[in-house]
Amino acid sequence: MYEIIDDFLSDSEYVIIEKVINNNDFPWYYTPDITEEGDESAFTHSLVINNQSYSGYARTIMSLFEKKINIKKTFRAKLNLYTRTDNLKIHNYHFDNLDYKIAIFYLNSNNGYTELNNIAKVESKRNRILLFDGKLEHRSTNCTDEKTRVNININYSEDKWKN
Repeated sequence: MYEIIDDFLSDSEYVIIEKVINNNDFPWYYTPDITEEGDESAFTHSLVINNQSYSGYARTIMSLFEKKINIKKTFRAKLNLYTRTDNLKIHNYHFDNLDYKIAIFYLNSNNGYTELNNIAKVESKRNRILLFDGKLEHRSTNCTDEKTRVNININYSEDKWKN
């Protein structure tokens, strides 16, 4: 139902993403509600929407994932940046997309996590990827021990003809 892979990218691949995202010029966009109205806020950056590049950074970032996890079609790919708070903010359970697979790549280690409802609690660990079926309800958190919690969320299909 889910898989966790540590050290997913090689050191040289990871440095590519880190240099792009940790650049002061990287554009982050305020999102007032993470999963639904009234939920916590975050900063996001959309890379791909409905298999179309939505960002000048999409090709650089997505090329590192497409072959390693057999992505044929990307429904949505985005970066999430959650800011540190004094108390851990646990977001609402939700589904990204029932018809696709989900990959969550963690860019930094912190005390935040992703929780698969009644199945697993996956800690945010630098260069870790969590792969699971879109039919699994899940939720996220921010963090309290680092300045930010940053991840890449990819909703994808291994079948290029899937709608």
